[in-house]
Amino acid sequence: MNKQIFLLAFFIFLGPFGGNTVLSMLHRLTLEFRTDMVVMSLSLTFFMIPFAVLQLVSGALSDLWDRRKTLITGLIVFIVGHLMCALSPSIHFFLAGRVIQGLGFAFVNPVALAIIGDRVPASGRGRVMGWMGSMNTLGIATGPLPGGGFGRNELAARVLSPCPHGCVWLSYLFLL
Repeated sequence: MNKQIFLLAFFIFLGPFGGNTVLSMLHRLTLEFRTDMVVMSLSLTFFMIPFAVLQLVSGALSDLWDRRKTLITGLIVFIVGHLMCALSPSIHFFLAGRVIQGLGFAFVNPVALAIIGDRVPASGRGRVMGWMGSMNTLGIATGPLPGGGFGRNELAARVLSPCPHGCVWLSYLFLL
């Protein structure tokens, strides 16, 4: 497999990884924003609704536009959402950042899979798609560990958790 396929797998991994990192930080974030767990739990819903709705059309839009540009735009929007969450002064700003993250990631996962469909020959596509599913599952399984660690430290919970994801993604944007 070439570098581009590994990069796409990395993108597919980081979405669920980041989401599950936040999941294990909910208690700490509840304390920092001085809110209750019900309101803080909305951060999961506020990510998932735009993600679920827009991923239905993002693949079709990438058919009309250039897939690479669509993916990069989604990544940039996702990073902006990460930065909003990291720098949020209030729960409302944090929740708005989660919406922006969901909007952006809706243009990452489906478009990454479409790019794989375009670039991988039919004979190897099933194997690569299976590997992408494994990367998604790996992100789900490993996200809570760093989130639990970040949740023990106030600075890490607010700044370090979302920023590495965004910075790593940004550094790889131009490899595609």
